[in-house]
Amino acid sequence: MRKAKIIATIGPASEDPAVFRSMCLQGLNVARLNFSHGTHAEHQKKIDMIKAVRQELDLPIAIMLDTKAIIVTSISGLTVRMVSRFRPPITILGLATTHEAWYKLALSWGVLPVLTEQFPSMEVLNFYALRAARDVLALSAGDTVVMTGGNTSGQSGNTNVIRIETIA
Repeated sequence: MRKAKIIATIGPASEDPAVFRSMCLQGLNVARLNFSHGTHAEHQKKIDMIKAVRQELDLPIAIMLDTKAIIVTSISGLTVRMVSRFRPPITILGLATTHEAWYKLALSWGVLPVLTEQFPSMEVLNFYALRAARDVLALSAGDTVVMTGGNTSGQSGNTNVIRIETIA
């Protein structure tokens, strides 16, 4: 079994499905998208193309997103700690609603914990999380982040959201 991984950034030269198909057949494992360039619509088109070729060839091609941070919202802190276990090479901003969860996050690898209130809706939560990321991590307008967490029902164990957002 081959242990080496081949990662390629998908850009103008490789976004054509025929070219990407050839790269996959030559051993490509991971398709990287650079969010510093292009619009969300252009990236969505590339993701759709990668998924179509991946399904056509029946190959496990991963998609790597080049983002500035991962923002994880959690009531108990479990979701943040689970993301932390993967040791991503970027900062994890962990939003917790209790002091107990905040203390646990402070001990987790790569996590910058932020204590927040509980929010009434996902829209308010997302707005606050993006503002906290901009302020705490000194992100600039146009930086891209990945957000994950659960709904705002107040129940622990409902991680069911993943979003890609751009700092305004």
